[in-house]
Amino acid sequence: MQWQSLSAKRRDGLVELRPQPSPAEQVNEDALQERWAQQYLKEEFTRLGFTKVEGPFNRGPDYRVFHKRRWLWAEVETQWKNYFKHGHHENPAFDDVEYLILLSSETPSPDALAYLPPRILHIDRQHFLAWYEKAAAPELLGKEFGARAAIVAGAMQHHWTTICSDVDRDDATCPDCDSCGYFGGGEFGEATPFYQDMAARFLISTGLSDTGRPDLRKVKAASLEQFVEEHPPGE
Repeated sequence: MQWQSLSAKRRDGLVELRPQPSPAEQVNEDALQERWAQQYLKEEFTRLGFTKVEGPFNRGPDYRVFHKRRWLWAEVETQWKNYFKHGHHENPAFDDVEYLILLSSETPSPDALAYLPPRILHIDRQHFLAWYEKAAAPELLGKEFGARAAIVAGAMQHHWTTICSDVDRDDATCPDCDSCGYFGGGEFGEATPFYQDMAARFLISTGLSDTGRPDLRKVKAASLEQFVEEHPPGE
């Protein structure tokens, strides 16, 4: 799940994030990374008719699958066009691939079939979606918290630039804290981890992090600004 990074503030708190798209939308739009289809095969191989599986491998075809007393090679792709995009049809290491396992429901074009593995299997997308929502939940929650914390961090950095007593010193380029002498050698990006850590500590201290989805509408500007003033850079 991707989350918009909105940093505007309202009088009653920070704006809320809007999710886009949902897991179902990602599946329907074939927008997921291939690793999820690979992991699905590793855990749900029996649904595709295999009795054993080995992989995924770092080189060559993704998996070896056991079917009717034989070990066979299988490649997993989200879409059949990726088999060509990745150059597998021209790689001798893929000459013996028996199965092409696809997350997409799209059927390969007739002229492409001669260059694809002889057996093409499509993952049940409804079953995959139920599996994905459970398997990806911890990662998605972590990304969601990180995106929300980043908005708080941005608001904190903005507040500091308005109260910093050194905005006019010769070696500072304000209001960009990433160029401020407080942060190491003044390299770009040095301030970001500081404010991200501050944002996480603020969300934890207020109890807003308990669900993993802090409601930014409950972040009061006065509380956020007070936290920044009590934990300034360099202290």
